[in-house]
Amino acid sequence: MARGRLRLAAQLFTVASLAATAAHAQPTPEPIEVGTPAEGSAPPEAPPPDGAAADLAAAADAAADVANVPAPAAPPADGPSAADQAADDIDLASLGLDPASAGSGEEDKLNIYGFADFNYWAPFLPKGNVVASYLPKEHYFSFGNLNIYLARNLGASWRALSEIRFLYSPNGSEAGGALTSTSVEDPANLQRSVSWGGISIQRAYIEHDLTSKISVRAGHWLTPYGIWNLDHGSPTIIGTLRPYIVGEQFFPESQTGIDVFGSTLVGDYKLGYHATVSNGRGPASTVRNLSNDMGFGGRVEFEAPWAGSFKAGASVYAGKFVDRPTDQVSVDATGKPIDVEPVGTRYAEVAYAADAQWIHRGLHLQSEIMARQRAYDTGARPGTAATGFSPDSASWGIYGLAAYRFERFWNVMPYVQAEHYRALESSVTTQIGRVIRVWDAGLNFRPSASVVLKLSWNDAWFPDRRLDIAHFKVAMAQISWVF
Repeated sequence: MARGRLRLAAQLFTVASLAATAAHAQPTPEPIEVGTPAEGSAPPEAPPPDGAAADLAAAADAAADVANVPAPAAPPADGPSAADQAADDIDLASLGLDPASAGSGEEDKLNIYGFADFNYWAPFLPKGNVVASYLPKEHYFSFGNLNIYLARNLGASWRALSEIRFLYSPNGSEAGGALTSTSVEDPANLQRSVSWGGISIQRAYIEHDLTSKISVRAGHWLTPYGIWNLDHGSPTIIGTLRPYIVGEQFFPESQTGIDVFGSTLVGDYKLGYHATVSNGRGPASTVRNLSNDMGFGGRVEFEAPWAGSFKAGASVYAGKFVDRPTDQVSVDATGKPIDVEPVGTRYAEVAYAADAQWIHRGLHLQSEIMARQRAYDTGARPGTAATGFSPDSASWGIYGLAAYRFERFWNVMPYVQAEHYRALESSVTTQIGRVIRVWDAGLNFRPSASVVLKLSWNDAWFPDRRLDIAHFKVAMAQISWVF
């Protein structure tokens, strides 16, 4: 048993280098732009010999593929027998890491990798600007993301992936007009002060290939729409901030349910699809479906080698949102106990989106357009101080991004992005305005395959402003990396 634990420790100690080696063992079907050098440019720095730096294109987002770790070499002839190994490694077998089974080629080792980012936020707001009531007005450093991937091949056609984001939240968040402090006494350090945080399970699912063109994913997964939602890791995003229409979640960012997907080649063209069914959107959609109605979605994709790489897609989602208190026990006219379901807030929603991306040598162009409709059930509208009750509403938005990757100055990529967003009607938009326009310009550097440096300037304003609000301007800097 002790020898098995030592072997497990050794495997975990070397898993980072195994993951980096495995990233090159099989091609990645969906390479990520930031980690892939422009055609004709000098390749990025090679990872160190010990494999500590995983290639960005394979490691930044595990949605593209699950690394295939080579099976360990067979033990020497005079080594312990398979039976003796199984007896000693029963603790490893309970974790699915028994070397005797791993050598069969049906199972592979667990891969652990991820990404992180560190940021500097510097807003420039005129004194009294009401935007400061909704966004931080101070200049500050922050640690943004620390996301860990756990990926493993479970057999010839089975894969599993989990992504966990570690958070300092709720420390520093605002609730009830006050900042939240999670400072508590640490019993392991003589009751000295420590601030605790939380975690967010970004996704956790299992996949199975039914055929070469049909795969099934079950669990909690990122909604397959657009460009930015799937390439969500900060090292893969060209700028420092997502466009408003992505950040405002016209589509649910993630869902819990079933995703049937696949692709096929027709000559030089690639056609792909997704069909999803889930709990939809809701306050507890990862574990419950308060609406008792399923959310349905789909996506079609097209890819062609037109002067580089051209991709386009269209997505749709329809579901029911319910946020209500828990059921209550009441009595009917005869005094018999009955269950009563509170109404709460209920609405039906439909979202549509289209996206396109063209990459030719160092040139990178992409755009997404989205629209969403929301219609409340009778008697299920939330009340607001400004409007009385929230109305049925629609929103839409579009952004366009243009960038060019050079072969010098740490592979610098200047970029510019423009956005137009018309929000749903709410108490906030009633005060500020429903339309927001943004332009964003910056520099994106890639000094190595696994490190990205960013500088950006963001300027947002409200053309239909209902208060006297000047432009909201923010300078940002970020360093993000893959490990």
